[in-house]
Order: sequence, then C-alpha cells, then structure tokens
Amino acid sequence: MTPWEKDTSRAARERIFGGMIWIALILLSVPAGLWAIQWLPRFEAGIEIAVSTAFWSGLLIRAVLRKGLRAILWRAPFFGWLNVLTALALHLASTHARAGALVLGAIYGLPIGIVLGVGFGALVAFPLGYLLRARGRQPWDATINVALVCGVWLTVVAALGAAFASDISCGYMGCDEVSAEAWIATRGLLVLASAAMVTAILLHVRTLRWHQRVKEGRHLDYAVVSPGENALALLPLVEDRDPSLLVRRASVGMGPFREGDTRSAIAYVARYEFLLARTSLAAMAGVTATALWWI
Repeated sequence: MTPWEKDTSRAARERIFGGMIWIALILLSVPAGLWAIQWLPRFEAGIEIAVSTAFWSGLLIRAVLRKGLRAILWRAPFFGWLNVLTALALHLASTHARAGALVLGAIYGLPIGIVLGVGFGALVAFPLGYLLRARGRQPWDATINVALVCGVWLTVVAALGAAFASDISCGYMGCDEVSAEAWIATRGLLVLASAAMVTAILLHVRTLRWHQRVKEGRHLDYAVVSPGENALALLPLVEDRDPSLLVRRASVGMGPFREGDTRSAIAYVARYEFLLARTSLAAMAGVTATALWWI
C-alpha cells in the first residue's frame, strides 16, 4: 500500500488541523489582546480573552468550513467586536463592576474589536482556505500538503505571538501576572508549531522513503514513471506542475508467451525532487520554530 492510500479522510484531516488552527487563535489572542488593551487602567483579562476567543473563533472556523471563505468577510470584524465585549463582560462579572462600565467598554472597544477581528480573519483565511481547497482533491496529496501549510502558518503565528508578548508595556497592569499569561500562551504556540512541523516532516520523509524503495525495486507491485499519453485523463491530484505517474503492476501470467506485466495508472504523484524540496522547507520552518524557544 502506498503512503497516499494510507492517508487520512477529509473529516479527520479537518478535525485535526482545524483544531490546531482554533487552539492557535486562542493562544495568540492572549498576547495580542493584552497588547491591544494595555492602555486601559487596571484591566487584567488574559484568561477572559482566551475564553471569549475560544467561543467566537470556534464559531468563525465552523462557519468557514461550512460556507466557505466568504463567511469571513462580515463575521470577522463583527465577531472581533463581540469578542472584546464578551471578554470585558467576563472581566466585569469577576470584579463585580457596575453594568455601566460594559456600555462604555462596548463603545471604546468597537474599534479595537474590529481591527483585531479583521486581523485575525485575514490571518486565519490562509490555512482555512487551504483546508477547503483540499476538499476538491483526492487524499493522494491533500494531508501531506495541509500538514506543511499549517506547520509553516503556526510557526508564523508563534513568531507573531512572541512579538506581541515582548511589546506589552507594564502600564497600570500587574506586570508579573500579565507577563506570565503572555509567556504561557506564547510557549503553547511554540509547542503547537513544533508538533505540526514534526508531523509534516515525518509525512514527507515517509513518502520520500517509499519513493526510494520503489526506485530500488523493493516494491514490485508499484512503479513511479513519467506520465504518458494514456494518463492524460487522470486528474492532477498533486501540487507539482510536472508530476510523476503512480502505476500498479500486475503479472500477466506464466509461460514463454505470457510473461511480463500490465500497468494500470492510479494517480499523479509528486516527483521525488519536488518532495525533497518541500521536506527542506519543512525542516527550515522546524528550525525557525525551535529558534523561537530562545527568544
């Protein structure tokens, strides 16, 4: 069985990587939210921001996976404002503040929420768009590509979270507590990015090893050849613009006039050189994610 035939289903792929994207947004919201509201006096709401973002980002991701990327257009800024409002309400409820402060916070939090909502919507559009794009492809090439894209994206998000955390001013807030919240969230992003990159690297290495074994003749039932005229009817199922063709070989029979084999095309697959280049990219992103641990 080829690595592509062992691939995960579409539902499992979207649950795994969609969950990673959701967790990343929750963790990023802590340093980003604290950075955006650091000018507010005595407003320490790292936990409230995370809880609120978990709810609203979950609704956003669910809407995108059901209705497409257009669902981000109006939901992202609106949910961003509701996110700030919800975090403020949770904070006021925990501190037993007056209800009038919520109305004031809703007014002043409107521009902050819209900006954060648009920013988070634009940030999440790329990996979710790739997940949606993978739906139209058979599983020969989908999961390995989604793993790489999500891993690189999570590395960028981890770097963004580290940048927000390092720029949070003490101001009126409890510096030690806020720094602890931002530090924990940033480290969580790094763990998530590292896990995604290790997954992407392992998937690519597994596929590369299978390619190599086929070249060495250790998989007699399969062959990877250059596409011919007979394979033009197959769908292009891989990112490689110049793919190879995966064929299954079967013995015709025994005897002096029936020896040999027949080859039936299965699908287009990425070339060995293309997979090697993508593995190098995954390794570079993995090194970047590792380097962020010391920042």
